[in-house]
Amino acid sequence: MTEVKQSPFGVISGFAWKLNWRPKPPTPRDPILKINRDNLLFRLEAAPTVVDLSANCSSVKNQGSLGSCTSFASCAALEYIAKVGGKLSTDPLFSELFDYFVERVNVDGGSADVDGGSSLTSATQAVS
Repeated sequence: MTEVKQSPFGVISGFAWKLNWRPKPPTPRDPILKINRDNLLFRLEAAPTVVDLSANCSSVKNQGSLGSCTSFASCAALEYIAKVGGKLSTDPLFSELFDYFVERVNVDGGSADVDGGSSLTSATQAVS
């Protein structure tokens, strides 16, 4: 049985979502995190038990069947930073589709006609 769901983009049936996230091979620029367990436990004990950051988060958006999850994540992070800094009005400031285009074509060297997905490294390079 095919399920049907109403979304902001119209009716979506079958839930054939594309998950085109591609891991990037490690590069020398990638940070290596070293954690001192004693220090970490001390900091966790002093941390508050609940923190609600949702006041500055953008509304949930639907990427549909487009494999642009990295673009949606990077734009949401930038919108959060802009809201915290008081530089974002009620209108969206960032375009997920343009960012996804830059990730695929300018950073990854792919084609604009192919929904080939992207990596988090490419998303970071696209918005920097």
